[in-house]
Amino acid sequence: MVEFVHPDDLEAALISMAGTADRVGPAEPITLRFMHANGDWIRLELVASSVDHEAFTGLVVVVQPIQELAAAAPRDDACRDDTGIDDTPVPCIVVDRQSAVVRVNGGASRYLRDVADEAVAGRPLVDVLAPVNDPSVFGPSLIEHSRRDGRWAIETELQCHDGNRAVIWTASAQRDRAGATSFVVLSGLDVTAQRAAESALRASEERFRALVANTNDVVVVVDDRQIVTYASPSVQRILGWPLDDVVGRPIERYLIHPADVELGSNRIHEVITHPNVTNRFELRFHSAHRLERHMEITAVALPDVPGVHGTVITAHDVTERHEREVELERRSLHDALTGLPNRTLLFDRLAQTLHRRQTTGVAILFVDLDGFKSVNDNFGHDIGDQVLIEVARRLVAVVREEDTVARLAGDEFVILCDEVEDPALAAELADRVVASVSEPVMTERGEAVVGASVGISMAGQNADPELAVRVADQAMYRAKRSGKGMYSFSEDETPVPG
Repeated sequence: MVEFVHPDDLEAALISMAGTADRVGPAEPITLRFMHANGDWIRLELVASSVDHEAFTGLVVVVQPIQELAAAAPRDDACRDDTGIDDTPVPCIVVDRQSAVVRVNGGASRYLRDVADEAVAGRPLVDVLAPVNDPSVFGPSLIEHSRRDGRWAIETELQCHDGNRAVIWTASAQRDRAGATSFVVLSGLDVTAQRAAESALRASEERFRALVANTNDVVVVVDDRQIVTYASPSVQRILGWPLDDVVGRPIERYLIHPADVELGSNRIHEVITHPNVTNRFELRFHSAHRLERHMEITAVALPDVPGVHGTVITAHDVTERHEREVELERRSLHDALTGLPNRTLLFDRLAQTLHRRQTTGVAILFVDLDGFKSVNDNFGHDIGDQVLIEVARRLVAVVREEDTVARLAGDEFVILCDEVEDPALAAELADRVVASVSEPVMTERGEAVVGASVGISMAGQNADPELAVRVADQAMYRAKRSGKGMYSFSEDETPVPG
């Protein structure tokens, strides 16, 4: 609209509209110059009115030709002859002080009850318009509100020729010189399409919520800032978080596990920046009781979908599956009896250690039990298993936390010690191993005694893992030949070459 205002009047127009936006009700009318379609400048009256209604909140600007209202006020026929409303496509109806119709313009024709335009003059407004609900809104109360407030707005649904129409009517009282209401001009704003869109949006939202209300998956919608705008009831049912705590806050605040916040934020950002593309990934959530839950995430950004307008994140709880997978992996890499790393995991760790650039040296201790066959023969294999479990516990107890104790097979164990360059340190550990293992093991069938023979190899960077363990194995047999319960280095006591 402002592009048609005379440049010299533009500031006054903007000040009037800006001042009206801060309060409810109309501003004082001002006279401005507008450009006519023929290029001439014409003077029109502008009245800006702020409307705060449950169905519409905003600024209504009415522009109409200047009337000599003060002079014409005593004669009702003045407004019948010339109100200037025919120059606007906006639906306009002029009524007198008794709420009788004076004139209607062409824009209002579609909203009239089955009455011809020329037959409406003098008829009560309630006979001309057909509200679906309360017809009294177009009775004397309209004049009273307009007279008291100067301007009044109300939304009604009207029965029209082409179906029901939703219209916001703004009633503006025109006063004479004495300040009395001369007549009232109703200007209509058709919001039928807007209300239909809102209704469709509500229906879409209701369908969306109905679909996710009873799902066993956690469903949330986040905006572009990853703020949760919707959370399904399952958030509270499954994770224990109250919905009021989750909605309106960043998704990382309550749902994403602290250890996965950075990962989750990056993945969700990637989804948001690529609308309508479905993404799947795994992420850890945590419950209100701080229990870790592994979630399989399906996420898609739907910024233009009614009822969503954000990124939908569906989280399916796969914690039990994850735990089974972890257990299967653990079993594949650990000894079933003692729980120690098995041969596969030992050689994997040894290879990584030997090929790490900063390693200064690795000591490998090959431990074989002395007298274990007698334990099996005298007490039975079940007691033998108990002895192996106790030996495993003792070996773990005498090494450093960062060392690896593995069971190769039967009564053979291997200890991997990183960052051990001095053979004397390896010898001290071997002494502790022999002493600890030699302590009797109390069983339900009596005292079982075993010993340990230890072979030691020192491996340098990039040494062959298989060769390093084989050298330690050979050193262990040398120790056994020396009388058992002893340790021995490889034959020349030099590190296994890389």
